[in-house]
Amino acid sequence: MPPSDNYCSTASAHAHDGCAHARSTTTGIDSDQLFNAICHSLSLCRLQCRKGLRKVHRRLSDIAERLNMIADNTHELEHDDWFMAGAVVRVWVAICADAALARGLLQRGILERTLPLVNTDVCSSLWTQLFTLLAHHGDKTVKVEILRTISSMFVRPYQNQTWRSDSHMTSTFIIMALYHCLDAVTFSDTPPAIPNTVFNTALPATVLATHILEHFPKPHVPHASMVHAFPLLISCALSCTTTGLKPVTPVLEFLTMLIKSRNIGLRCVAIWAFGRLCPDVSTEPDSTATQFPLHTIADDRLPPGGEIAESRRCTREMLTLVQDLVAEGDVWQFGVKLADLVMQGRLIYDDIQLEGLAGNEKLAHTDSWDTLLQEAVMVVMKKDCRYRDKGDVLILERGVLSNPSDSDIVAEHAHQILHWEPAHAYAHVVLSENASHLEWALQTVLAGLELQDLTPHLKRRLLLRGLDLSYQKGCAILLGANATELQRLRVGRGWLRVGLDYAHQFIKEAPKDSQDLPHVADLCMCMTLILRGPSLGEDLASIQPILRVLDRSLAALKELGIEVGDNPIRAGNRLFVQHYPRGLEKWGDFLTNFHEQDHMIRASIKYPQKSDRVLENTEGDNPGEGQMEPGNSDSTVWWGNAAATSIHALLHGPLRCCCRASESNGRVQLGPGLVALLQCTWCGDTTALIKRCRGCKQAWYCNSTCQRAHWPEHRKECKVHGGSRR
Repeated sequence: MPPSDNYCSTASAHAHDGCAHARSTTTGIDSDQLFNAICHSLSLCRLQCRKGLRKVHRRLSDIAERLNMIADNTHELEHDDWFMAGAVVRVWVAICADAALARGLLQRGILERTLPLVNTDVCSSLWTQLFTLLAHHGDKTVKVEILRTISSMFVRPYQNQTWRSDSHMTSTFIIMALYHCLDAVTFSDTPPAIPNTVFNTALPATVLATHILEHFPKPHVPHASMVHAFPLLISCALSCTTTGLKPVTPVLEFLTMLIKSRNIGLRCVAIWAFGRLCPDVSTEPDSTATQFPLHTIADDRLPPGGEIAESRRCTREMLTLVQDLVAEGDVWQFGVKLADLVMQGRLIYDDIQLEGLAGNEKLAHTDSWDTLLQEAVMVVMKKDCRYRDKGDVLILERGVLSNPSDSDIVAEHAHQILHWEPAHAYAHVVLSENASHLEWALQTVLAGLELQDLTPHLKRRLLLRGLDLSYQKGCAILLGANATELQRLRVGRGWLRVGLDYAHQFIKEAPKDSQDLPHVADLCMCMTLILRGPSLGEDLASIQPILRVLDRSLAALKELGIEVGDNPIRAGNRLFVQHYPRGLEKWGDFLTNFHEQDHMIRASIKYPQKSDRVLENTEGDNPGEGQMEPGNSDSTVWWGNAAATSIHALLHGPLRCCCRASESNGRVQLGPGLVALLQCTWCGDTTALIKRCRGCKQAWYCNSTCQRAHWPEHRKECKVHGGSRR
């Protein structure tokens, strides 16, 4: 029979007697009956419904004190009563479905009473579920304590890890708890104090990764377990980059299968992760020696019509112009012809080339290219206004040479020239390569490629810059968008398609000795994988042509004596190609089923609005007016998001879990057996105290603070639906 209503009375002096009474009156009953007995003794009715939790709000201090006393007394008697402790944890779990109640219990010491239950006879799926809820609602201090506790669970001797014998739900809750603690972790580029450990704890990356991967093949693995595991596995792989990736080979095989997701953001995460697994190689976009001494290559080794041969031809013609200048002193003719050469190929400048000018009395002061170009600009601009465009080319060339570390000055010169002459080809190139405002640079590329008089040299420079910027923008938008932000995903996909088109054009038109070709092939492969990942077969047919282009380019440059260094993107691509076949064999079917399930679930959910606003808008200045099509002029901050991309940022984007997402009925269920509560439209908290907007009946708020914060945005919608203010 159930204990009397006096069980666990408000007088703390009765706590010991109450606990003893519970044992004497509940002997032989099961856990459900004991849970109901405790609820009955505390007058906790219907915890699985909103009405029951609203009553808890009114009596939280008293209920929390009584539960704490019961929990404390399970340790103080002759033998620990883990059966009773487990029943108390069940009550805590039911109450913690409400965010406000969970934070109230945390303030009253629930975490300190839960931590000692690890590796006891209390059912591990109970306290791990409680860990998940506390990590979900708690602050950084709570999350750090949970991380330390879970870490200690894994590092103790295996035979003492009693929690492993419980159901696979324990593993699911551990994965979920770790995920929700990640925002308390400081991810650093420096190696961890203890090699190959994760989350600033002593937890070995291989131990956690092995546990997760062994958990997946079990039957009925929840969708939530998979979603929460992805950032954990990525963290495990990244933690081993300095000591070798061999121990996490199974993780790499698993991560290759993210490329099969129907969510393009998740495919982008896979490429992002592999691009950061080899930090020891150069961090530059490409380590090609762009300042390679071309004069050291014999003419007979150069492919006819190649980029290097063209550069050498232009440089020789430039030296001829210098000799003519020494002989004739015609600065105007020198400037006009030099401007034409600048448009045709890369020129190699050296002040030694001007030694002959010392014998010319009028030109003796032009002992450097900076002063000679300055003189040429003055003469060309003054003599004939019809050649103003040639003078502008020389102005820009001088700016590039004299201000290599201050690109903003050069960009401003190019901007001024375009203001007066919008079709100036070289100004488009210089502005796109030097503007610190990357959206400005990208729009300049788009406009420049529309010009009719582009030389092959300038076109390749614009294509290269456009490729880089389109890829950066597409990835920045995709890595900042969760699966429900369909418009942002379309925009990101659109920019990757633009970049891929530029890559194909560059590969088609570039000479085989182009020193930029390997870098273009690297990005082309990344974009192809992201855009065509779901159709990628075991033979990697979609990227085989790109791999051949890369191999031929590297071989051609090596034959000329130009050693092209490695870079993180190329090394990451190699890792992907290496591990993909095995990953497809082991995880292909399993993850294909998950991706289909994930697509259906995310199509029916909605995230709260406040959490979307913690990230900068990546589409336009006005949050309600995103850029609809690539090429429209806008002022965006996507490059800031690209530079700041981290695990933390991805948790708000493609790696965002569904815990705070509501279904079509607006309710959120934080775990099995818990009450499904309505969610605050602004902050996303789930609470039984939530109230509906009186105006439109379409929004829900947990308190007046959230309602006031949302009102500036909600005002218009509220008037449309309700016709009255709140």
